[in-house]
Amino acid sequence: MIRVSLAFCLLFFASPQVARSQEGGRAPDLGTDARDISASFKLPPLRNQPESEPAKQLAGLQVGKRAKELKLDARSARDAWYAADDILRAARARESAAAPDGLRVFNGARASELNVLLRDPAVRGVKVASARLEVDESILLRRAKFWLDLGYTELRAAKDGPRFLLRVENTSEVVVRGGAFVGGDWGALVDDSRDVTFVGGRFEGLRGGGVVLHNAPGVVLTHAVLTRLAAAGVLLNGDTVGGVVMNNEVIGNLGPSNWHAGIVITDRNAAVQDDPRNLLGDDHYGVIEQPIYTRLHPPRRNVVAFNRVALNASSGIYCDGAVESVIFDNTVEGNAKEGICLDSGATANILTANLFRANGKRWGKSDLDLKLDFVFGMGRLADGTPPAKLPGISMDNALYNVVYANEVERNYGGGVKMVRSSYFNIIGVNTLVDNNEGSNDRFHFFGMELGAAKPDLPVSDMDFTPSRGNILFGNVIRGAHYAGIFFGPGSPDNDVFDNTIFGATNWAMEQVRPQPNTSLNNLTNLPLRNIDAGIDAALLQSTKGKMD
Repeated sequence: MIRVSLAFCLLFFASPQVARSQEGGRAPDLGTDARDISASFKLPPLRNQPESEPAKQLAGLQVGKRAKELKLDARSARDAWYAADDILRAARARESAAAPDGLRVFNGARASELNVLLRDPAVRGVKVASARLEVDESILLRRAKFWLDLGYTELRAAKDGPRFLLRVENTSEVVVRGGAFVGGDWGALVDDSRDVTFVGGRFEGLRGGGVVLHNAPGVVLTHAVLTRLAAAGVLLNGDTVGGVVMNNEVIGNLGPSNWHAGIVITDRNAAVQDDPRNLLGDDHYGVIEQPIYTRLHPPRRNVVAFNRVALNASSGIYCDGAVESVIFDNTVEGNAKEGICLDSGATANILTANLFRANGKRWGKSDLDLKLDFVFGMGRLADGTPPAKLPGISMDNALYNVVYANEVERNYGGGVKMVRSSYFNIIGVNTLVDNNEGSNDRFHFFGMELGAAKPDLPVSDMDFTPSRGNILFGNVIRGAHYAGIFFGPGSPDNDVFDNTIFGATNWAMEQVRPQPNTSLNNLTNLPLRNIDAGIDAALLQSTKGKMD
């Protein structure tokens, strides 16, 4: 009998296939589909020339002054998008890196004992084999190029334990893998450290939130589960530049404030490394007020990709002054507030290829929550939720953002809503379906809305002006929206073209009063109010006799 080795068989049968694969070229590198939107679709120029009325108005606003100080313009979003592919590629390489040889095994019971080993200069990496670890003091990593494998160890704070179960401080190129952060206040902090990598890990049931990334350039957080937390799952703050939050599950978190959202990117100046609650005001719900133009160290060029952010009691993703973020291919669904909010100076961010579904119902809210959100006086509907709902994508004091090729479906308070002071944003090639789920006797909602909402109370950190100079193009708007596109009073100088609108209950496009917005080739069989579809006469002539 002839015996043939398995290795020979694999070589014999696999080699020709491998060779053919190499000869035929490699599979594509699936990045973020980065492109120059204006060039790809031959868009008209933004109305941001200094002499234009929108630009003149913006120059006096906080978001405009800050963008000028930070040297941000329409090119900033494009450049950040192209840079995101390299950032993602590097992050993937780091998440799959193998553990170094010679990890020291730790079987102790307390974090203070582990810290002794972590300080030993002869030790370059540790694997924790204990089933449980009492965190009597924060696990502290301050050494460069160190590897800590927490495996399946449960980390629980001792009575009167530390603010963070784990702190990575003043270091670089640290890797932390695994760990179950299940008892205590906050899970982990990265502070003033570069190129730190978190892989895996479970953050569950903590009194605070999950992971805080403060002044953490190049950080990577991947394959973590963050659930049943009382505050933000992931919080990015300060000079956190070029970081990646990817492939995580951020589900079922309990905090109701905007700053308790599943993923929060904020530029507020607060000592979050001491206590992330320092972001909040005296009511422990709203944020400390800081004018937008004074916040000049925002998180920049961070990539949020491939996450599932679902069923959180606040928003899915909250961008408070975030700059040049690329938010790509996330599933954001069932969150009580907005799917995502680009708020309070959010500038030059890219939002693309995401699914935003069934957000904004405002479920699970206490009377106090509704009072703090200024909607308590409206009462409650039969299902217990308030009549005021929130959209899938919200923009407020937002500038030069790109919202491209997203699916926005069955959200309760509209699809894409520019609440106020939104300038020179590009909203293109999105699919919006049935985003009037929360319609009731008091409110109805739209596929897209360009608004100028008034303040609930005077504040110093926002401006209350119309939304001007935006481009809305090539969007497919279907389903029972009250109107496919709504222009609020005082929101002129927007360019709206090549959109298709069918199925709305009342209007394809609606303006409460005539105002100068440009409409061209918006296809619909529905009535319009104070604006026309702008069908090009040449287009009608070219189809005459062919499509009658």
